[in-house]
Amino acid sequence: MALIPIMGQPVNLVPNNERAFGCEPENGYCVLYGQDEATDTDPAEAIMFEMRQTPCGATIVSNGTFADGSDWTADANVVIAQNKATHVVGTSGEITQALTVTIGNYYQIEVTVTGMSAGTIDIYFTQAGTPSYTISENGVYTIYLYDIGDNDDIAFVFSADCDAAISNVAVYKLLNTTEIIATLNTIDGVFVANMTIDLFDDYVLASVDTYTLSEGCYSIVVIDPCESASYAGLTEVFVDGVFDDAGEWTVAADVGVAPTISGGLFNIPADYFYKESTAIQAFNIPTNVKLFAIGEIETGNMFTGGIVEFSTDLVNGLIQFGQMGGIELMSNLTYTKTFIINALDVSTLDQIVKHTASTGGFPSVEPNPFYFPGDNNEIKRVSLRVAPFSEVTGIFTSNCIKVSADVSGTRKVEGFAELLDESSNPIKGRSLGFLFVDDYFWLRARLGVQFSNPHTPTSTDNNLSSNGRTKKAYAQVTKAWDLTFHAVDENMHDTIANIINCDSFQIEGNEYVTDEKEYTANYGENGINPTAESTIEVQKVDGTRFNTNQ
Repeated sequence: MALIPIMGQPVNLVPNNERAFGCEPENGYCVLYGQDEATDTDPAEAIMFEMRQTPCGATIVSNGTFADGSDWTADANVVIAQNKATHVVGTSGEITQALTVTIGNYYQIEVTVTGMSAGTIDIYFTQAGTPSYTISENGVYTIYLYDIGDNDDIAFVFSADCDAAISNVAVYKLLNTTEIIATLNTIDGVFVANMTIDLFDDYVLASVDTYTLSEGCYSIVVIDPCESASYAGLTEVFVDGVFDDAGEWTVAADVGVAPTISGGLFNIPADYFYKESTAIQAFNIPTNVKLFAIGEIETGNMFTGGIVEFSTDLVNGLIQFGQMGGIELMSNLTYTKTFIINALDVSTLDQIVKHTASTGGFPSVEPNPFYFPGDNNEIKRVSLRVAPFSEVTGIFTSNCIKVSADVSGTRKVEGFAELLDESSNPIKGRSLGFLFVDDYFWLRARLGVQFSNPHTPTSTDNNLSSNGRTKKAYAQVTKAWDLTFHAVDENMHDTIANIINCDSFQIEGNEYVTDEKEYTANYGENGINPTAESTIEVQKVDGTRFNTNQ
């Protein structure tokens, strides 16, 4: 499994074999979001959650433990011995290895550096000219980089004065933004929107702005492609997806020369400008059931600069892959996307494989299962594999989410992380296991709250002078309230416990602090109620007064 839920967020995700905090009718509480846009002083409300990701495949580096010198190319100033590659001080040195990588994919690079008392090590990952990362001290490093496609090497370049050694080198492919699918659905499971995916180190951040949504209740479905893609029950729906001949396909062009299918290629003729070429094949898939789907396209020789988008017209709308890889389409690569097909009410569909070639932009004709600019483009293979959604592992479902324009009786309760590294871009900090990105992610909930029992906790000490006179040495007076959170479910109480212990805890922009004590909620007699209230003591950060006598 690559995707790992992080507990204690307003949006809670559980595997499909668990029903805790789900959207069942008996769940009497929904997380509330306001249906509003951003203002000059307040960001737009957004449904957000994070997951962690770990590699789901083996390292693509060979001999990363330096058992010997095989698989690496090192110059005379780098010596491989004792499971390390050590630089000889005097002149710069370099050690490289050719990798099998895919442009636009996201990778985790690991390396251990020892013995460094001077100099630097520049890491170049599929990149020439500017280092991908520079190391200037000993340590165990985990670095997250995209393959930008300048080359297929990983290189470690030692400065002339560097006396360090590297060991335990590994490179793992992680999921990229197009491989992770997180969909917002109605409570009945009908698709509403894809969530935007962003990657920050090993964190996956999914979001959707609430002002784009209609009022109502929703749930979220996340698919872990590392686990789902290996599911043996997936069924291929194409016949001759490898284009051995044109027998299973009907090809056409709106003008000009028609495309051809032969010898394992679907070939688009040259000199097309905003023209469409199609290959159509009818296929059957299970009906009246939600399906998990994996689509793939494998390219042949491609015109440089092409972008591919794969979608299929499935009766009730366009199911889109989006830009597969979000990058220039390259020759002889395979692009993969997972998605959900909601219940269908027909038994036969037409799959349209459509190229729309251009040199000045992208066409507006829909649907566009495949489109890209250029000429003499080739597709080697197309694939669409499906299985009943309920039978596939690696699927996470969320708790109940409500979007409403009426948020009266609630207040925004937020927890923020401090910025740990102001030199990084984006600026980011970690708090309670979450990665916070400045102005982008925070723990935010809209809750019914009530302040009551105002009181003034006081701390003092007295000094007794030699003449018997007593006076205050100091006094600290703080204004405090009992803060009651109205009835919410167990997951939201977990979230509240995180929010009030973040670096900064705010309610409607006012900052508060809490005393060190256990956070508890009252689930009624025997603790069996599905929702509960909780009460804690809070103090305003700017509400403390001091008196000191020297």
